[in-house]
Amino acid sequence: MEIQQYEENGIHYAYCEAFDILGYGNTGEEAIQSCKLILCEMLTDAVKNDHLDTLLAIYGWEQTNQPTFR
Repeated sequence: MEIQQYEENGIHYAYCEAFDILGYGNTGEEAIQSCKLILCEMLTDAVKNDHLDTLLAIYGWEQTNQPTFR
């Protein structure tokens, strides 16, 4: 999964297009960690509430014949 990084007005951003998540921080590393934290929380919540399949489908992920998504 690709994370794009950019900096604007001294703030670093990390964007995950696959889940439309934007993290930010004072450094590039902080921005990436922010993005990862948001993604982890979102996926954990989806698993906990038994709606992971729905969440992945919303973001365009398709289930293959095997029990994985692509």
